[in-house]
Amino acid sequence: MKKLLFSSILMLAASLFFTACTKEGPAGPTGSTGPAGPSVNNAIIVKNITISTWTSYSGGKYYRGTTNVPEITNNIIDGGAILAYLNDGTIFNPLPFTFSDLSESYRFYYSLNSFRAENSYAVARTMPASANYRIIIIPGALGARTPNGGFAGTNYTFEQLQYMSYEDACKALDVKP
Repeated sequence: MKKLLFSSILMLAASLFFTACTKEGPAGPTGSTGPAGPSVNNAIIVKNITISTWTSYSGGKYYRGTTNVPEITNNIIDGGAILAYLNDGTIFNPLPFTFSDLSESYRFYYSLNSFRAENSYAVARTMPASANYRIIIIPGALGARTPNGGFAGTNYTFEQLQYMSYEDACKALDVKP
């Protein structure tokens, strides 16, 4: 009896093993296209600029320099934005920036085809020959706010992006530094 039971179980297992699995059949019909995933944002422009001509005001306590940036178009002015960073030789500092003791302040402004940097100091000084900036130009279409209040397709407000490090802002905006 044991032999018959064992043989029956063995036959059942063997039949399941050889008949339960079949080769894969032909592919089914193509499904619908899903939503677009995240991608590198090619519409955002990252640009290095140098200002080497400065105008002094208030006896050397205030300097203003302007340079031509053709990428700053009406689209940027009407609905986009610019993030700017001053290169101090080692890192890019987000602008605007003021030292905690109010001894130095750095700001920027932009208009059609133009970027203007303004530096003010508590004590008069000579402006260096040039200053290097890196700007992130965000087109108007990307400047729209998301339903959660995010800016340019991020989960951050413009103000949060503005005070992020250059590297963090690039990461948030999905652009190469």
